Amino acid sequence: MTLSRLSERLRDVLTGELPGADAHRIAWPDHLPRRGPDEVLDDYRDAAVMVLLFPRDGQVLIPLVERPTTMPHHPGQIACPGGRLEPGEDGATAALRELEEELGVPPGDVELLGELSTIWIPVSGFRVQPFVGVARNEPTWIPDGREVQQLLFAEPSDLARRGPTGLYRRHRDGMDFEAPAYEVGARLVWGATALLLAELGEIWKRLPLEDQ
Repeated sequence: MTLSRLSERLRDVLTGELPGADAHRIAWPDHLPRRGPDEVLDDYRDAAVMVLLFPRDGQVLIPLVERPTTMPHHPGQIACPGGRLEPGEDGATAALRELEEELGVPPGDVELLGELSTIWIPVSGFRVQPFVGVARNEPTWIPDGREVQQLLFAEPSDLARRGPTGLYRRHRDGMDFEAPAYEVGARLVWGATALLLAELGEIWKRLPLEDQ
């Protein structure tokens, strides 16, 4: 499937009913309470992330960033580029701004295709809106070392086919817990980013198999 055709079909799927809640169950840590749009969460802060599709050697990939261990929120985790909304800013603008600040991709090089389901993160108190965009050519990556320790690349079709195949284990606040994780290279992607990838994977499965 060409990138243009893939973009058209993804746009169509993203305008329909999203598989959010069901997809998130695939990667949600068992020890955490679920959050959803039917709950009153006025104290949550708004954030946005960008899932950027781009071509490389006949494949469609997305960039993921490893956060430095010095960051106040989610240090050392693997994430999509993104962050908190600034005053008066909408989600799409914030996602594009963060993509440029973190990886040097100009907003004008990105075509927005739609949104994934909102993700609530109880640990840090963020309400995250994921946006899906496409770059027609692979960008020239300029990672900001203050927010990006390492740049990784994942293939959505591979993640959709395999699902979470790893298990992230952690000891926190006197308890041990486990979370389903996607394996990207030698790294484990868990938490909010895993929820996002789970929904993207379910959406990817809706595309015609003969064209993938």
